Amino acid sequence: MKGTLIGVGTMGAGIAATLSRGGLQVTCFDVNADQLRKAEGELRVLGVKAVFESDLARAVTGADLVVEAVPEQLELKKQLFAELEKHVSPKTILASNTSGIPITRLQQAVEHKGRVIGMHWSNPPHIIPMVEVIAGAHTGSSVTEQAKKIL
Repeated sequence: MKGTLIGVGTMGAGIAATLSRGGLQVTCFDVNADQLRKAEGELRVLGVKAVFESDLARAVTGADLVVEAVPEQLELKKQLFAELEKHVSPKTILASNTSGIPITRLQQAVEHKGRVIGMHWSNPPHIIPMVEVIAGAHTGSSVTEQAKKIL
């Protein structure tokens, strides 16, 4: 399975490490090249292999799970989810690491609302093995169960 992490800032490397340790082939994407280089160094220290990509479409192509960890701005997250939907399969799970934005509000940005969930990670994610999986009003129960199995 392939997992893509969008946004490798504060929690990015830890989330990527956790996904990799869970058996996913991980691709990391960020609009900031410096952040990508920093995450690459952090993951190398953690002994984690990942692909680092600066092109969003290439980063998410073939992904089974996409986790976004971009800044806590509703419109930014909605724009990202709308863009992601153009490049992934309708079965790809789209997850947000939001700590305060209702998942149902993020589901408004996509056509396939049932595949959008929240995956709220504790910091640092690679040390604290707790992930809260949050369904929105439209999230399918099979999506929630599949996300839990990945973790």
